[in-house]
Amino acid sequence: MNLKENKHYANEYGVELNEYLKHKFNYEELVGWYTMQVLKYLVRAGKKEGESYDKDRNKALDYAKELANLSNENELTEYTTDDIMGFIQELADDFERWEGIK
Repeated sequence: MNLKENKHYANEYGVELNEYLKHKFNYEELVGWYTMQVLKYLVRAGKKEGESYDKDRNKALDYAKELANLSNENELTEYTTDDIMGFIQELADDFERWEGIK
C-alpha cells in the first residue's frame, strides 16, 4: 500500500484523505492516529484471513514513514522509519503478552 497512490482514499476533487487529516488535526492527534495505524497492522500481520503477513507489514511501514515525516517536520530529533517500527513493535509485543485488566 502506498498512501499517495491509493486513489480510493481521495474525494471527488482529488484531495487525499491524508492531506485532509494533516489540515484538520493538530500534531499530537496525528501522531496518535499514525501510531495506532502502525500498531493495528503490526498486530494484525499474518492473522487476518486473506491478508498476508507481508501486506500488513508493508501497510504498517507506510504509516510509519508518514509518522517519521510528520515527526521530522515538527521535532528537533530525526526519527527513521526503523526507529518508529521498533518502538511500535515493542507496543505490539506488549499487547500480545497483555492478559487484560484483572
